[in-house]
Amino acid sequence: MKITDDAGNALPWDGTTFSQCALPVASRLGLPARVARVVVPSNVAAPPGVAGSLGLRLTEGRRRDALEHEARAELDALILPTGWERELLFGPAAEQIAEAARAQAAELIVMASHGRRDGSRWLLGSVAEGVVRQAPCPVLLLRPEQEVADFSRVLVPVDGSAPGLEVLQEVRRWLPPQSEVRALHAGDDFEFPQGVVGSVVEGQPVEVILQQARAWPCQLLALSTHGRSGFRRLVLG
Repeated sequence: MKITDDAGNALPWDGTTFSQCALPVASRLGLPARVARVVVPSNVAAPPGVAGSLGLRLTEGRRRDALEHEARAELDALILPTGWERELLFGPAAEQIAEAARAQAAELIVMASHGRRDGSRWLLGSVAEGVVRQAPCPVLLLRPEQEVADFSRVLVPVDGSAPGLEVLQEVRRWLPPQSEVRALHAGDDFEFPQGVVGSVVEGQPVEVILQQARAWPCQLLALSTHGRSGFRRLVLG
């Protein structure tokens, strides 16, 4: 997020060890960042003997105060690099993260997500998917179970659309100079732009992408989700 004259990273955090894997990765990118602790309100019932909307409002207020106090303590306890800031967000996670990134002119959102396969599809967690759909900037999603020292091997699937090809250039902004970037097209014959190293493999796109990502293997999968589907860009580690 923008915390100085230079824009930087937004790091959503839900208070779990799972989500903290984003911190060292964002630190290696070398940009100023703001860690956003997201508090999602839960449904609460009115206490015994207090009926109606007044009781519910009182209970919701107490619940929110307790959640904010706990979340603030967790956020303040984080040891962050010099120049990083903290922010407490309250509300639906995906909407709050996207709006905060928009308000602060973030260049990149870095967050953890559990990805999983469902037949021929690759599914994101609900919050991660919501952020990708609504974010005003690229999103770097990390799998906490996979330790990544750097992104030295990057695979970029392209479908021939302008946004898809744009990823080939944009992803280099976040990579060390020695990183190797390869393009991949799943389908029939395809002509890559001049200077781009790539391969064409026939088959279903999801199956081809996952197979090629494992075979190399790559450390970062970078693709556009608004190429032909109308969605935002996505970078998946």
